[in-house]
Amino acid sequence: MKRPLTSTGTILCTVIFSILIFGQILSCILLSVASSVISSETSIGGNSDAAVVSLISTLVILSVVSLIIYIICLVLNACSISASSATPKRYKNKKGLLITTAVFNILVFLFSLCVNIFQFVSYFNPFQILSFVVEIGILLGGIFLIVDLIKEKQRVEDYQEEQVSFSPQAPASNEIDSITAELNKLNRLKENGVISDAEYEQLKHKILLKY
Repeated sequence: MKRPLTSTGTILCTVIFSILIFGQILSCILLSVASSVISSETSIGGNSDAAVVSLISTLVILSVVSLIIYIICLVLNACSISASSATPKRYKNKKGLLITTAVFNILVFLFSLCVNIFQFVSYFNPFQILSFVVEIGILLGGIFLIVDLIKEKQRVEDYQEEQVSFSPQAPASNEIDSITAELNKLNRLKENGVISDAEYEQLKHKILLKY
């Protein structure tokens, strides 16, 4: 059973958080270097700028916290990718994981948006535009997961109906209208993403063999 929204959302967020983790690692390294340089100058010159040191220390802490959050989100989204093609039973077992992933994605979006707005008010940086685009991607990932969770009940009903309708033990009918009705139902399941192209061809072959 295919779930294109879950697949798109989790893969998108996995890529985004991978990039963000790389950026945070670089940020931590640069801030650590800057802190070391300032400490060296202080020990040599004897002048200490407490405000600068305090600011850098705060930024280092924020970068480390952000890095930990991004790693958690990366793991959650990576683990949720397999749910996009899972059976209804396995998908149900992963429901808690999917909800947690969606919540984390949305919370990270809100946090990043607040930081971006604060930075925009303080000073404009062209990279804020790119950051906003990334935040939208994270939000979409969370929304896609929620939408698929909501649609799962109807998807399972269609899947069960399809299993019964196209079972090999189903009684054959010589009516042309019945053939058309089953093929139309099969097309609808394919368009809604309930079955894959391979499943569509297989079930279509079974219908034609029945008649």
